[in-house]
Amino acid sequence: MIDSPNSYLQDVDLTKAVNVGLQFGGSLYGREAELQTLKECYQRSISSECEVAMICGTSGIGKSKLSQEFARSVNEDGGSIYLSGRFDKLESQPLHAIGSAFDKYCVWVTAGDQSTAEKVSTALKENMGEEIACLVTAIPNLANILGDDDDFNFNPSGKSEDTAVDSQKRLRYLFCQFVDVISRCHEEPLILFLDDCQWIDNASVAVLNQILMMSGSAIKDHRFFFFGACRDDEMSESHPLNIMLTSMNCFGTKTTKIQLTSMSKDALNEMMSTELSLLPRITRSLANILHHKTKGSPLFVKQVMMELYKQRLLYPSLSRRRWVWETNKILDMKIPDNVATFITNTFD
Repeated sequence: MIDSPNSYLQDVDLTKAVNVGLQFGGSLYGREAELQTLKECYQRSISSECEVAMICGTSGIGKSKLSQEFARSVNEDGGSIYLSGRFDKLESQPLHAIGSAFDKYCVWVTAGDQSTAEKVSTALKENMGEEIACLVTAIPNLANILGDDDDFNFNPSGKSEDTAVDSQKRLRYLFCQFVDVISRCHEEPLILFLDDCQWIDNASVAVLNQILMMSGSAIKDHRFFFFGACRDDEMSESHPLNIMLTSMNCFGTKTTKIQLTSMSKDALNEMMSTELSLLPRITRSLANILHHKTKGSPLFVKQVMMELYKQRLLYPSLSRRRWVWETNKILDMKIPDNVATFITNTFD
């Protein structure tokens, strides 16, 4: 009946609970099917055909958490090179999210085995020549991989006679080459995850499109997987990301949409039971109340629980040696309909 009975057969560390407060672990609740779908997309992409996955859902529904659990899972299953970036609504620099992801790659390479860094450096120079320097502006730590070379001209400004359009085209081409080269330098698959794709810029759309749709690309043979996350409720059909995904489907690149919805009552009760170290039958009443008030949004649930703890409506009881709560007061508690309003009101 219980997967981890030992977690319920020991007393809560009340001293820690009193001093530190309510803490949440890193477990994923109620997303087993979605995680399995993502893992299957990944396996198909690195073994047979290029495939893209997009995790969709409203703000706070658990998209980033699912991506983190996926990253942990694939590393446990044999390892991968996992790169991530996040689009920012306020970021005006094109390609910032993609550039930051590959910048992390460069940091990882230079901090690791020296022979790997030398292998990557040599491959980039041999395959891309001096034009690799044009990527240094978008990927600053790439300069650390390339190192000092008197015979190599590191001039990131590019050719002065190029128009802005030509420069963008060349940059897209160089990003594709960069991904192709580094994917051939490692035995492990290369995974790129980009969060908050509802704010993707047009330049990033063009780069991703070209990376994933290059005809006869060696990337497919060297195991590259891209997946993203977006708030699809904030995107119209004419959004650049939707157009890109539709275009990929038309040209034979399979795209899988993983739609995240609210947690079920059972999943939320599993979360309550695990986080409070109590049997599911004990936490059921609290889980039902929180599900009704939050509609099952994971972020909303956690924020409400933190507020309950702050107001002493959920607290560790020294006499009962466990977490307890004030059911009637929680029932009477007025909570806004969405997490953004709740968080704003909480900090007012």
